[in-house]
Amino acid sequence: MEHTIIKTAFENAKAFQKGEKDTLPIIYMSFQRRGLFYKDTYYILSGNEADVKIKIDKCYEETKCDREEDWRADGIELLDTPFDTFCSGSCQINKCDENQKDKCGSHWIATEFNTKKELDDYIISIPTIKSYYGHLDVIYMTKNGLEQFHHAMFT
Repeated sequence: MEHTIIKTAFENAKAFQKGEKDTLPIIYMSFQRRGLFYKDTYYILSGNEADVKIKIDKCYEETKCDREEDWRADGIELLDTPFDTFCSGSCQINKCDENQKDKCGSHWIATEFNTKKELDDYIISIPTIKSYYGHLDVIYMTKNGLEQFHHAMFT
């Protein structure tokens, strides 16, 4: 994996699953972006290294397409993936290089889980937003692309 946070997640998964012989490490992650386009967005990612690579590539592909075709032209530069916008805060002083993998942009909050059950429990606990505009999107990163999950289905 190219992104530091994904590499770290797999290292942590290997350590957690250490006793399980002959199994590929599996990561369980969520990424949250708060308050962009009048909503909170949650991306859900899980799988082994091969699966995750495909899912991330699909996420980049769909996001690129959305940036070209989306109606939110005034904020289009904020339409991004969780993998190209991690920022250490240094962007407040120095502008990030556009060619960097880890660059500034909207801020995603990444959370790792040890098991699928922990991730599922987290998804169920995502609060509905009580605001004039707001709603939320829970989006699964799959091998076929991004698939929206409707929060109302599990509340």
